[in-house]
Amino acid sequence: MEQRLKRQDLDRYLWLLLVLIIALATLLRIYHLDSQSFWIDEGYSVWAAQTFSSIDPATSYSADTPLYPFVLRQWMRLFDTDFGIRLLSVIFGVAAVPIIFFLGRSAFNNTVGITSALFLALSPFHIKYSQEVRVFSIFFFFLLFAIYMIVKLAKEEKMVYWLGYVLSGALMLYSHGTAAFYLVLLNIFFLILGWPPNVHVLKKWILANMLIVLLFLPWMTMYLIIAKNVVSGWWAPTPTPGDLINTVVSFTALSIPPPAEMLRARFGIPIGFQVPSIVWSLSFIGLFLYGLYAAIRFKKKELLAFIAFLIGAIGGMYIISLTIQPIYGDRLLLPALISVSFLVTSPLLLITSKIHRKFIVLLLIISFFILTLSGFYYFRYPTKQNWKGATEHIYRAHKDQDLIIFNTNSDIHLFIFERYLPDKDAEIPKLHITDMIGYVNKTVNPGDIASLIERIPSAKRIWLVLSHVKSIDPEGLVLSWFEQHYRAVDRLRFNGLKVNLYAARDM
Repeated sequence: MEQRLKRQDLDRYLWLLLVLIIALATLLRIYHLDSQSFWIDEGYSVWAAQTFSSIDPATSYSADTPLYPFVLRQWMRLFDTDFGIRLLSVIFGVAAVPIIFFLGRSAFNNTVGITSALFLALSPFHIKYSQEVRVFSIFFFFLLFAIYMIVKLAKEEKMVYWLGYVLSGALMLYSHGTAAFYLVLLNIFFLILGWPPNVHVLKKWILANMLIVLLFLPWMTMYLIIAKNVVSGWWAPTPTPGDLINTVVSFTALSIPPPAEMLRARFGIPIGFQVPSIVWSLSFIGLFLYGLYAAIRFKKKELLAFIAFLIGAIGGMYIISLTIQPIYGDRLLLPALISVSFLVTSPLLLITSKIHRKFIVLLLIISFFILTLSGFYYFRYPTKQNWKGATEHIYRAHKDQDLIIFNTNSDIHLFIFERYLPDKDAEIPKLHITDMIGYVNKTVNPGDIASLIERIPSAKRIWLVLSHVKSIDPEGLVLSWFEQHYRAVDRLRFNGLKVNLYAARDM
């Protein structure tokens, strides 16, 4: 009787702790939610939601499938501010915290589950995508729930778990174009948990995956068209081994500057040599190695499955980027954070050993301190282009007959600019460079701007808004042309967004 009461007390403390962690996750994800303006990808999401019924997949370079634009469109009927629109991602980001607790509890124990929930709640990498008007927070949630259903099925076959897996798998496919890749990893995850395979269960598993594909068939044709456009068009640079290291840093120490830079900026201590940022991740790597040891010692199939998922996600994206099309990027690897959460906290399975206890506790304390420090730098220093600040400055400083020229062929830049105009009815002439030179390629060529001066409408002054220069105009041809033919009046920077004001040389 006494033991039962103690267990009930422990359960109450556990649930209270989970509620506090969820509250912390909520506060961290709504903190400074609208302190930065939309950047290009968020602008695309809002634009796609507003024009959802008229999207032409034949000309779309988005990997997004229809679920997010549709849901966001309905959401924006209720909330149209930056804060309100981003709140949709916050909700799914916060909802992932209790799910990862239940997953950890089912796969390991209460201690691993609650610590993993705390890790996810504090993770700036997850906070970042929970604060963006992008699909990744929702995609992460559905994939996490699918893994949870797989773990439950491995322990007990219930129809509700099968239905949960099918539904979350289908919603995952409707969320993002890389879901097909992650569906393969989910199958590997299931096979590791269920090895050696049970023929009866395996048949049900195959049927469940067939149902997922069947539910996705209505969008399959459009998905293939969009995927073809992504493969044929530029998207990301070819990754290098250094990008693999950067991914580790993003998972564990996002936004923290290199040690030498931090000491020089914060404390005025000069260091004559560079220390790589990976040093911030050493405690996490130590915990990861302990996790490998725990997987071997306890023969935990769950840990082996999470290790395979992590290696498959990072390694698979890397190989695809080298052999088919560069798509490697931290945002597409967000689901791998699920594995990281458990590999960092699974050493708690060894906590009963006096030999390992002190080292594990020390590594956990250091790691959670690094997470907190990472969160401080994430919130302290803005990372998004300040379109709101740039738009408001141009609006206040512009004169009659001024012309605004964007260096890109994307309507999204114009869409974001007009969103932040203080006066929506203000008549300010705006053009893309492509409106005059008509290039079709993603990058500017010398021949594109040879006769640009003949095509610029008469204007006393020109505002040149430069975004994504390295990818759109790597040789700086547009900027060089304006510097040669016009007189620079002002050069402004808005956190990565360049705004140059030019006037005719005879003015």
